[in-house]
Amino acid sequence: MKLKRILTATAISALMLSAATAPAMAGDRAPAKKKPESISFVVGSDKATIAANDQGKIILTMTKVDPSVAWFADRPARNSGVLKVSKIPAIWTSGGKNSFKAVPPNAAVTTHTADGKMHVALVTLTKPMFDAKAGSMSFQVTPLKGSKVVKSGNLGQTNVFIDNYTFQDFMNCLLFGEDC
Repeated sequence: MKLKRILTATAISALMLSAATAPAMAGDRAPAKKKPESISFVVGSDKATIAANDQGKIILTMTKVDPSVAWFADRPARNSGVLKVSKIPAIWTSGGKNSFKAVPPNAAVTTHTADGKMHVALVTLTKPMFDAKAGSMSFQVTPLKGSKVVKSGNLGQTNVFIDNYTFQDFMNCLLFGEDC
């Protein structure tokens, strides 16, 4: 019985040593660079309006906005969660080189017009504003080349799918208030 324990301990020690020395034995091979995990957001509302402001900029105002925003990571990580819609503007105040402030995100805006037709516009989002009292969220939108924004006016259910924010920056923002 004592011999069996010694052999088992020896085998476990050998496996642990092998695992610990394997990277050193790999030679000059550089470890593969891991692409930073990125996440996307979905903001929804019951109603919306699209109108030009005084400077001629297109403003999307989502009313009766959902209080929670879903977020999810690209594969293979597949992390997901929800956050308060009031946190969305803070993501634009980040000062990093890949932040939404430095490089505004693209988004797909899906909306329904009074005639029941669904429209999709591909845009860049800037200047987010959340109004807690009104329960609204607004963005300045700039159509991407080849995309058209829905005609001005009152719209029905609207969803904004916002892409690619670095997951680590997002977690630092939410958990530690860093750079947001």
